[in-house]
Amino acid sequence: MSARKPQRRRFADRCDDSLLRGRRFPRGTGLPHRRDGTRHDSLVRLIYADYVAHYAERAESSRRLFTLLVPRSLVNPSLHAAMLIRIALAGPRPLFFVWRNVLIAKHAMDIAPSCLVGPGLNLPHPFGLVLGRGVRIGSDVLLYQNVTLGTARRPRGGERLPVPTIGDGVVIHPNCVVAGGVMVGARSVIGANSFVNRDVPADSMFRRGEIELLRPDARTHPRQARGSV
Repeated sequence: MSARKPQRRRFADRCDDSLLRGRRFPRGTGLPHRRDGTRHDSLVRLIYADYVAHYAERAESSRRLFTLLVPRSLVNPSLHAAMLIRIALAGPRPLFFVWRNVLIAKHAMDIAPSCLVGPGLNLPHPFGLVLGRGVRIGSDVLLYQNVTLGTARRPRGGERLPVPTIGDGVVIHPNCVVAGGVMVGARSVIGANSFVNRDVPADSMFRRGEIELLRPDARTHPRQARGSV
């Protein structure tokens, strides 16, 4: 009896392994985990989660969302940018620089290969985003245009500098820089034109260099804080 031919693995599973290899995300961020603490999201699930997050305000049924997935993905530049980020981070390392060049040319965005981005990434105005090496972003995060997340200075001689960690449900408004080993707590809001180089507690707002707690009625969904900055 001939030996069984090994079954060909699905593309999404291969991408899942490339996401998991050597990468971890802290507990309590809302990301699914394996027992060893590694992430458990496939590329397809991440892309679909980003799509659902982008259209969350419309409160559409699951059937309508799924039906319109393909036409919306063809014409919506916000979805294009999110998909390119996902494919670049999940794909083989030699191809990362191809996708990076496409992101720069099409959306004026730049990312590093070791970023960790949770599900539900929302980019309403997809240009000017910069994600530095090692940046960690939780789930359901909304990033407006011209946002930079990275180190506080240029590393020297292979030096590893601390980078920001962005919690779940955070909203970062336009023209913001979050630099250094900063922790932005879950459901926080960063006001426009801010330079953030210190920790921001959960359920708070950072604007004009000041931190204030958000009202309880503004914590239900990050999109509700859009007009308050």
